[in-house]
Amino acid sequence: TTYSDWGAPTAVSEVNTAAHEGCPIESPNGLQLYVASTRTGGAGKNDIWVAERPNTSAPWGPMTNLGPTINSADQEFCPTPLGGGLLLFVSDRTACGATPGMNPPVGDIYLTRERYDGTWTTPRHLGCVADGTGPNFTGGEFGPSLVTTLRGIYLYFSSTGTGTDHDIYRSRLNLNGTFGTPQAVAELNSTTTVDQMPNVSRDGTEIVFASNRGGNMDVWTAMRNRH
Repeated sequence: TTYSDWGAPTAVSEVNTAAHEGCPIESPNGLQLYVASTRTGGAGKNDIWVAERPNTSAPWGPMTNLGPTINSADQEFCPTPLGGGLLLFVSDRTACGATPGMNPPVGDIYLTRERYDGTWTTPRHLGCVADGTGPNFTGGEFGPSLVTTLRGIYLYFSSTGTGTDHDIYRSRLNLNGTFGTPQAVAELNSTTTVDQMPNVSRDGTEIVFASNRGGNMDVWTAMRNRH
């Protein structure tokens, strides 16, 4: 299959408001569009919203807030739909090593699932590095991305870890459903710059992420062979 060049960008009028909209990502079937937004009508400072459409050629319907099970009085962002109703996202409602009133707040990665009736299960915090229960550092996490490879299932994300600048990490899914201690992906990280918000292709061979290694915060990509 070959593709033409991208057409001219067009604002998604059904989604955009005067508020800030970011972290856009479609569900695997292309029928839902998740965003983080500071628009009015939400539960807190930054909420996760979703728009739906009947097919991939139709316009997006109205944005709907995911509700109080997912959105808290704090900040929710970086939604990542996985298919099967599963959704990863970041929230600073409770974070590893966080203290009340911490500024800026730090977010941790959570997992939830949409039920058949449209409600959501209580989000599960993926656990903390400090106590060996999961991938969340005491610093903030961004951009969770799950990929299935021949060597296992891995969660990619960026984090300040125990430092100040974001780097890209990966954590392997254990047989018991928890995630192992994350390891920095050395070949993707620059020691003196910010590398954050990774997104890995479904086949695990391409990654895109944001980095300021060129001076500005730009989008970078890397490839690898599959074997």
